[in-house]
Amino acid sequence: MIPNIVPEVIFLPEGKVKAIFCYRVSALAGMAYDENGQDVECYIKFSMTDNNDMPVNVSCEFYCKKHFSAIQGLAKTGGLKPEWIEPITQEEYLEVME
Repeated sequence: MIPNIVPEVIFLPEGKVKAIFCYRVSALAGMAYDENGQDVECYIKFSMTDNNDMPVNVSCEFYCKKHFSAIQGLAKTGGLKPEWIEPITQEEYLEVME
């Protein structure tokens, strides 16, 4: 089941958002472990970029649809259950990665 939330986004002046997508993956997925060998959550970040490797600006509607539809692709690629993948904001991602 995909959560029915929309991650907070920062709107650009023209009503668009940067196509940067961040996710938290549950420890249940078994994708990461700590120094004691215990399963822990991990994080995924990807973006849609232009020819200069810069994130492209997209409409909020496109962003929201893509953010949730990508969960299915990530789950299929990683052999995961979609409910183990939670969309998060870029700010949440950066807080954990610092």
